[in-house]
Amino acid sequence: MLVSLIPIVDKLCDVPRVGWVFDFVTGRGRICHEVESTGISKQILVFPVEEILQTTMRYILFFSYVGTRYSGLQIQKGAQMKNVQTIQGVLESLLHRLFFPNKVVMKTCSRTDTGVHALMNTASFDPQPYEHNNRTYEPNQIKTGIITKSLNSQLAKANHQIRIWKTCRVTDDFIARKKVASRSYVYRICLKHGNQLVAGPSPFELQRVLVIMQPFDFDKFLETAELLSGTHDFANFMMQKGLKQAINTVLTVSINIKRGSSVIEEYQNLSKNQLEFWEIHFSSKGFLWRQAFPLGLDISPGSSLI
Repeated sequence: MLVSLIPIVDKLCDVPRVGWVFDFVTGRGRICHEVESTGISKQILVFPVEEILQTTMRYILFFSYVGTRYSGLQIQKGAQMKNVQTIQGVLESLLHRLFFPNKVVMKTCSRTDTGVHALMNTASFDPQPYEHNNRTYEPNQIKTGIITKSLNSQLAKANHQIRIWKTCRVTDDFIARKKVASRSYVYRICLKHGNQLVAGPSPFELQRVLVIMQPFDFDKFLETAELLSGTHDFANFMMQKGLKQAINTVLTVSINIKRGSSVIEEYQNLSKNQLEFWEIHFSSKGFLWRQAFPLGLDISPGSSLI
């Protein structure tokens, strides 16, 4: 499974501001930023340099990861979870060790469970000023590019499957979780033609695609997806029972009936005619806790398993 997030532009006060920022161009005491986002026309946002650089403490990270080795994104609470490795735990530990003497607590934009990969996720954190040799150091003095480069260097050295795409500073009242336009999950399936002796996908696809045998009834699958679209009580799709019921709106269920492909497929001539790759997209403003994985079971009607 792969998850990606779509940023939006918002008004955070009486002047237009960017919800989260990408590239600032500094000139003549002001900062200009060109923004283009889904549903919002292109515009130039301008604000004083001193307002951003002197008052903003909050940072936001854009990052991706292969979730196979990790126990989900968020840090797990409880004594028995102290040695459990999570994406958040790895990043907080590195930020604390490399840059910020005080403890760093990240607030993630979207939670993913064990084994879920992310094409793009975000997390914000508010580093606190610290004392050293009778001097007070402000954390906003650290350049964002240095944070990105240093984190990636240490992640690579430790063989972590996590990469930072961008580090930015945002306004202190910005909350990434509340500013997401939508969240999307992508499920990849591989259809095997022929009998059970047909080779499966290459080892480069391990943990990244679900293999099923033919026949696969796409019409039946589309019918099931249509039933799931809209406003429904998805409590039965949560893996943990007994939680408070919640209503979740699946804003868009997009079934891409287009051929996908395997990794470097052009060099896999022996299998490319026996394997058929497809992508299935689920999009919503939000998902219930541990809801996304059961959505993958919806392929069962298409493969005549129920």
